Amino acid sequence: MSELQVNKPIFPPIRACIFDVDGLLINSEDIYTEIYNNILHSYGKPSLPWSIKAKQQSRGRSGMLQLLDWAQLPISYDEWTAKVSAQYALFKDCKPLPGVSELLSNLSRSNTHIAIASSATTKTFAIKTSHLPFITSACPQECRVFDDDPAMSETKKKPMPDVFLLALGRINEHLGPGEGELKPEECLVFEDSVAGVEAGREGRG
Repeated sequence: MSELQVNKPIFPPIRACIFDVDGLLINSEDIYTEIYNNILHSYGKPSLPWSIKAKQQSRGRSGMLQLLDWAQLPISYDEWTAKVSAQYALFKDCKPLPGVSELLSNLSRSNTHIAIASSATTKTFAIKTSHLPFITSACPQECRVFDDDPAMSETKKKPMPDVFLLALGRINEHLGPGEGELKPEECLVFEDSVAGVEAGREGRG
């Protein structure tokens, strides 16, 4: 009896890696949870459950509004974000997740293009990573896309793929001599949130 032949998909070589930041490169999602719980507890509310955080994570204003709807706090969205911003100093203690330093180093040595596509703002990224130079040195400034990028808007946030496609576009704008344009299928997206994974998959077209 002959063995069944299984058609295996053939993937092109990976020429670029696009990274989310929070909860992926650094432990900042743990700190976000700490901040959210500090606010919730100050109003006598329970800690944030994962079922709610998973719906909020990486979804911008719409995700945060889902959290506030669950919490039923007597404050507005703007008041909530102000209370979160007041605790940003906690992000100065962010630590890299296991293996991140080695991964970025290996990718840099292999001449793989590296970009960042994050729902964080430029300001919070700086706070979270200013003491982690191996992250900022691995990814060129021109290949970073954040929530406050002029090309982003609320309608383009994850799970829409725009942030990853923008990052890919930035890579292609800064290719070296003789390098052919990168296609989405030649990029590997690293994500930790449900919305981010959905965005990465959508970006393949």
